[in-house]
Amino acid sequence: MFIMLGAVGYARLESPTTYEIEKKADYAEMQVTEGKPLLQYMGQGLDKLDLSFSFHVSFTDPQAAWTKLVDMINAHKAFTVTMGNGQVIGTFVLSGLKRTTAVTAKDGTLQAIYCKVKLNEWAEPDLLEGRRAEKKSEAKAVSEANQQKPNSKRVVVPIKTHTGDFYAVDKKSIVRQ
Repeated sequence: MFIMLGAVGYARLESPTTYEIEKKADYAEMQVTEGKPLLQYMGQGLDKLDLSFSFHVSFTDPQAAWTKLVDMINAHKAFTVTMGNGQVIGTFVLSGLKRTTAVTAKDGTLQAIYCKVKLNEWAEPDLLEGRRAEKKSEAKAVSEANQQKPNSKRVVVPIKTHTGDFYAVDKKSIVRQ
């Protein structure tokens, strides 16, 4: 196999004719008074894969190959992309399919098609929550829940509503001044 998309493998003749991978990093742009904006690194962006296939009746059934791809996009599931040498590219979802019919028989049976497959990296939500919890535990200003400092005092700020000579200090008390 040249490449595996989940459980579907593509051998040498069915292998992608083009293989593009896009990696990116995300940056937030912060405006500065009378100066150029500054960039702050926010994290890794999701990888994107673009694959092109050429399926011809001489080495495969083009309709069956197309149907497998349509089934994968309709499954709405993430799957592992692996190269034939065992290198795992990552976990991806199919986000787009495009088919161009090149040759058909007289009855309309597909003889040759070109397919473009768009894949987006799938990030596990549990991994993201784990990273957030790890960073939060490393923070210096972390305090335990419901723990008050011994010298702290509860301060009630009165809400004054003026009605004649009376003031409503809170919802229960009315004070005359």
